Amino acid sequence: MWSHLKGSERFKEEIDLWKAQGWISPEQVDLFVENYELNQAPPWYKQSGVLIKAVSLFIIAAGIFLLISANWQELPIVAQMLAGLLPLGIAYVMAIRYYLQGEEVSARLAMIFASLVFGANIALQAQIFHISAYYPDGVLWWIIGSLPVIFFFRSTFLAVILQALFLLWLFWQNEFFQFSLWSPLLMLAFAYFVYRNPHWLDLLFMLGSFYMFLVNLIITVEESRLERIYEPELMPLFFGAYILLFLSIFNFIKKDYAGKFADTFQSSLLTVIVFFFYLFTFEGVVSEVVSTISASGVPTSFYALFIIACVLHWQGMGIDTSKSSRAKMNIAFIMVGLLFIPALFLAMGSIGAEGLKAATDVIFLAMNVLFFAYCIWKIYHGIDIQEKGDFMRGIFYLLAWLIGRYIILFEDYLTTSIIFILSGVGLYYLNSYWNKKFEHY
Repeated sequence: MWSHLKGSERFKEEIDLWKAQGWISPEQVDLFVENYELNQAPPWYKQSGVLIKAVSLFIIAAGIFLLISANWQELPIVAQMLAGLLPLGIAYVMAIRYYLQGEEVSARLAMIFASLVFGANIALQAQIFHISAYYPDGVLWWIIGSLPVIFFFRSTFLAVILQALFLLWLFWQNEFFQFSLWSPLLMLAFAYFVYRNPHWLDLLFMLGSFYMFLVNLIITVEESRLERIYEPELMPLFFGAYILLFLSIFNFIKKDYAGKFADTFQSSLLTVIVFFFYLFTFEGVVSEVVSTISASGVPTSFYALFIIACVLHWQGMGIDTSKSSRAKMNIAFIMVGLLFIPALFLAMGSIGAEGLKAATDVIFLAMNVLFFAYCIWKIYHGIDIQEKGDFMRGIFYLLAWLIGRYIILFEDYLTTSIIFILSGVGLYYLNSYWNKKFEHY
């Protein structure tokens, strides 16, 4: 029931009344605010009134222009221009009028509608005058023209739409191997908005837009083709470094997000790293990666991302007060580092077929041992901090590893059978130990 009190203004007023009457101390007020997450934004469904109105305006705007398109050829050029400009002008006038009257919610909605119509106007005017220039510029000017609105009204709804447009624009830039100075400027603007107005939805979109921005930057700096960035064999290295970089930055603003969301967000991204590490427990995957890196190397920018992530993580270690969170991040850095170290040696010089086979065998065996060790650590860590979620994740990772060994028959039937028997017995007694000692968790 207490989860429904998140961001509740009414409950905060009630707590202030208790404090004024001397029923609770200022320290107790802080505990109430922290435990019930009263300093966080209310759940989305409590703000659904404004959200639904904003979506309704979006649908109306789309409907208007579909109606215009149906009779487009019959309209004279002046009428075509006014069909787009008139709703835009009315929306701006209404937004200013509502704002001067102190009706901020109505002003925000009117300005959101104006921003949406502004983008449609760019497309309509380009069609009227047959402007066939570089079409991603239309999306760029839509973003630039609407950007002041999200800062003035602190509109999460519009910020999400503009970030989605920014993602689309960056995707086109990457497809055409283009780089614009607007790219880092817009990235900084969105990052500053997320920093000043923390919201989980904006953060999730930032995860995507920051990724596309880095890809755009790598293509430009290294003049490498897009296909090189998306080579499947390089995915574990790139995404491992990127996730660690993003989480290291997130650590500096983690306190602004609800504890449950922050922990879930971090755990979800770290699980992706574990998945990539798990792939290296299969000999076929290791062989493909070793061959690719030996032949083509690894882009320098991948190493740069990992080094920057390491520096930021080291700088932010004192900020993260959770011992468990720090331990998980440290292990993740070790995992990705263990992928980069052999990649660095393989990229330093070409080796023959026998060298490739030997490197594959060594890395394959090492990754299996290390992944098994990680599973044991995860289980031990869950027991140590009495957190069944971590304990069960360790069990799940171990089961996934065992299934993989059953598929590929690690070494031979006898070795695999011994691993299964010992693991099964160990799992049985571990679960019995947990139920006996921590049954109430």
